[in-house]
Amino acid sequence: MSKKLFMRANDGPFPMETTYIWQAIDDKTTRMKLRNQAIPTGFSKLFAPFMSLMIRKANKKDLQRLNALLESGNP
Repeated sequence: MSKKLFMRANDGPFPMETTYIWQAIDDKTTRMKLRNQAIPTGFSKLFAPFMSLMIRKANKKDLQRLNALLESGNP
């Protein structure tokens, strides 16, 4: 069984959609998939490659913090 969370942000330099999917692998293991999708337009197209790197870095940092919280037992 899997659970899905979909979020859409319309503010900022361009609209972005984020999808999280959690799938139980066994009683102690869950796989999470994260997908960000944005379609920059106009002036923000120039910054798209830079923004992509920044979003990946922010996602990695957030996921490391989430993992630490979950493993500590204090989410």
